[in-house]
Amino acid sequence: MSNVLDEVIRCLREGNRRTAGGALRALLAGRRAVYRRARSLDRLGEYADGLHVALLLNLDEKEEESIEAAELAYVALSESAARHPGERYEVIRRRVFLLRRFADYLADAWVEAFMKEYREGRLLQARSVALDALARMLLADARDLERQFGKQRLDEDEELNDACNAILLPAPPSDEELTGATVMHGAFHAYLRTKYSL
Repeated sequence: MSNVLDEVIRCLREGNRRTAGGALRALLAGRRAVYRRARSLDRLGEYADGLHVALLLNLDEKEEESIEAAELAYVALSESAARHPGERYEVIRRRVFLLRRFADYLADAWVEAFMKEYREGRLLQARSVALDALARMLLADARDLERQFGKQRLDEDEELNDACNAILLPAPPSDEELTGATVMHGAFHAYLRTKYSL
């Protein structure tokens, strides 16, 4: 399975669209086995990048595959951030983009994790709450990066600023809400690891 990951990374670095599609489809097809291999090789960041690109290119055949790929990418980025503090800025930055682009894929798992009883008969309301919570988690990541790496670095990161500025919430989150959202990252990560027996 590491050869699948090697092929994905090689294709992405070379920008070879012809072979990248096949390599990314192989990654999607074996995503759980490749996750385990990437984890044992300490290559979760590369694994998450491959899934992210596959999601952007809509290479999955079913929506369930996209949802699982987004969830596994989230787990991989969360673990990679914990394992590699020296790469934290880039890894958390990539998690912000995943949350921004694919929150809709992550919303159902968030509802399962935190609102299972509430969702009966109120799935649309529960999904709305989940999307707001995921937006707060994204903003909590940005706040944590600002605290750790300084406001200037974030101000210079246009793409990250655009992702944060695109978030629409009824009211700006308080510092306490962002602290709660940071804690929620850990709980959501743990829930997804349990869900997939990782």
